[in-house]
Amino acid sequence: MLLNPIHFNSAEKKLVRWLNTDENFRIPFELKVDYPELYGLDRYDFEARKMMIANIFKNLKRLSNLCWHLQYKSHYVGTLNEEVQSSQVQFDTVKDAIKINRYGLLKALRCINYQIELSHLIEVRQLDDDERKAMKFLEVMINEIALAIVMESEKYQEAQWEITKTE
Repeated sequence: MLLNPIHFNSAEKKLVRWLNTDENFRIPFELKVDYPELYGLDRYDFEARKMMIANIFKNLKRLSNLCWHLQYKSHYVGTLNEEVQSSQVQFDTVKDAIKINRYGLLKALRCINYQIELSHLIEVRQLDDDERKAMKFLEVMINEIALAIVMESEKYQEAQWEITKTE
C-alpha cells in the first residue's frame, strides 16, 4: 500500500518541531558533508531549517511514490507514468498532518525507509544526488532518534559508562 501524504507530513512536522525545540537533539555530524547548511544552522533559524527538511521530505515522497509504483508496475501496464504523476500530485498538494510523539516519529521514519524499495528504482536508473542525500538523512535520523529515545530511559541512565569490575 502506498503511504498516505499525511504520514510524511506528520513525520516532517514532528522532526522540525523536535529539532527546533530540544536543545539536546541536533543534526548529527555524519550529515555535515551532505547538509552543511542544515548542520550549521543557528538553532533559532526555524524557517530555514523547516525549508531544508521540507526539501528532504519532498525527495523522500517522490522516491516512495516512484519505488512503490515500480514495484507493482505489472498492475499499471501502459499507464505507469500517468499513475506515478497522479499520485505525486496528491503528495504535493495534501498538507494535512497529525501530531505524533517521538515514538511515532521513529516508527513513521522506519516505515518510510521500508516503503522505499530502491532495488526497483536502480533497475531503471541510479539515484540522483538529492535522492541519495535524502536517503542518507533518513537512515541517519532513524538511528539518532532511536538513540535519543533509548538515552532518555531510566535503565540507560542507570547503566555505567565505563565497566571496570568483573563480578
